[in-house]
Amino acid sequence: MGESIRLMLHSESEPPIKSLKESDAIAESLFAVVPCYNVENTLPFFLHRLSEQFPLKQTFFINDGSTDKTADVLKKKFAQVHHHESNCGKGKSLKHGYGKALQAGATWVFTIDSDLQHSPSDIPKFLEVASQHDIVIGSRRQAFCWSNPVMPLPRKISNRITSGILSKLCDQPILDSQCGFRFIKRDCLERVLPKCRENGFMFETEFLLHAANEGFSISFVDIEVVYGTAKSHMRYVIDTLNFIKLAVRFGHKKLLGKSLRKPR
Repeated sequence: MGESIRLMLHSESEPPIKSLKESDAIAESLFAVVPCYNVENTLPFFLHRLSEQFPLKQTFFINDGSTDKTADVLKKKFAQVHHHESNCGKGKSLKHGYGKALQAGATWVFTIDSDLQHSPSDIPKFLEVASQHDIVIGSRRQAFCWSNPVMPLPRKISNRITSGILSKLCDQPILDSQCGFRFIKRDCLERVLPKCRENGFMFETEFLLHAANEGFSISFVDIEVVYGTAKSHMRYVIDTLNFIKLAVRFGHKKLLGKSLRKPR
């Protein structure tokens, strides 16, 4: 790992935040949640990039039972770090982080993966539209093109299937159902989190279904995406089957007359 990056991360003061204006009402009470699982190789670089866009002191890192040196990388930090003794799942980590952010007084919370697939430089794109919606999700639609080699084919197939089904169940377009780069408003978190039972990768899908059911609006912004820098923990076949089970459960409720409400 580059020593220069380590020195910048562990210095006495944080680098200036160039992207967020102090007068921005959303930015002032915005907190971040970053789930981490075995990301020792990408985490130092991610921390550096995030610190250029957002104050790490307003970031909650959840180390989900990593077996590598992720915990060591997080020891010296500006952010708040919470550790799980064992791997509890991404959903459990997000719930933990959301809870901490809400306790800290967040009116908005954003999540971003620490494997360098997402670029923190896209944060301003979310801020531009966040005031008009309850949930804003990063869309990797350019990477979904069959001719684009950036995204692995199994992921393209899985995301196309899940996004298509979710669009029907949510009664609104879901351009990217699996992206972990999301901005969510406080009242949406407070109303939806208690309804969520999933603790793994399906949590993010379940959250969208409950949010749509509660009438919250969901929007998307195009983001940059990079693959190949880290191993994905998603199991395409198993997770797609788990998604179908979850979708059937919600679809059954819809058939019984508990239809999802239109966005407010």
